[in-house]
Amino acid sequence: EEAPTARSVLKTMTERLSHSTRPNCSQCCDDSAGMGSFNDSATSDLRAVQPRETASIRVVADARIDNGKQLAGILELETGNDAFTERLLIAAYLRWGSDCASHLVGDFAFVILDDERNQIFCARDPFGVRPLYYHLSSKVFAFSTEIEALVAIPNISNRINEWRIAELLIDSFIDKDTTYFEAIKRLPDAHTLTITRKSAEIVRYLSPESVSDQYLPSDRAY
Repeated sequence: EEAPTARSVLKTMTERLSHSTRPNCSQCCDDSAGMGSFNDSATSDLRAVQPRETASIRVVADARIDNGKQLAGILELETGNDAFTERLLIAAYLRWGSDCASHLVGDFAFVILDDERNQIFCARDPFGVRPLYYHLSSKVFAFSTEIEALVAIPNISNRINEWRIAELLIDSFIDKDTTYFEAIKRLPDAHTLTITRKSAEIVRYLSPESVSDQYLPSDRAY
């Protein structure tokens, strides 16, 4: 079976998610890789020009970074509404690499395509507020913050994950990386996923034991 092109996969995904309440999709794409994002009027200042590109890096994000101004000072980055969140994520990735997510405070799910290192980097916030679903096979890596987009891709099986259904029936959700579809996974909260041509590695970047106690100067500060 021939592997689908990035253009055909992205077209299928955006068509599934398009409806009258969504503005047009912003995209950057070639035959081997592509990203797309729908603008949300509630956060249009963050997502209007997504995906964001540099010479060798593309990023798409669903994110609210609460310590953005502090990080901007460390990274010597100008603040502002011109895709500041995306520029911040790129700068953090360039500075700290796969450890960049541990420096972020907020809710986020983002994916970086790094052409220079020939890898894909994904990260999800510590509490899993923003979802990130994905399918990974020898031919295709596809991701979305909405599972419907992945189910729409013809090359991805829509076979039901019976173990996940069983968990639902007994009111148990121990497994944090599966979904109701066998071929579709979700990145667990506080984890990163790095994909190269030879490997795919999931790493937990934050745990309760690794967080030091923090105290504010007054009750009102809390």
